[in-house]
Amino acid sequence: MGAALLAANTEALVVTLSSLYIATTGVCINMLSTIVIDLIPTQFRAMAVCLSLMSGRLGVTVFSLAIGFILDHACNAAFILLSVVVLACCLLMYLLPGPPKSID
Repeated sequence: MGAALLAANTEALVVTLSSLYIATTGVCINMLSTIVIDLIPTQFRAMAVCLSLMSGRLGVTVFSLAIGFILDHACNAAFILLSVVVLACCLLMYLLPGPPKSID
């Protein structure tokens, strides 16, 4: 969606694509918390959720500072970088292990 913003030529399309981008990241945060809760043993769950949220907030802070610098020097690169980060996260999602199979 970030790369599609480069081709958006109307204000309505820019607002729509930006809203979709923000909505999908909000869904991903909830899904990440669910995955962490499923994968981590009970005695470590609270710390795991805390660390995942903390690292996410740290990442947002660092990326916000970096995106301002990139927008000043290469505007198109900022949108392409956002798209690459989202696609890389989608690809990494498929590497997560599935639930354990029960042996009956």
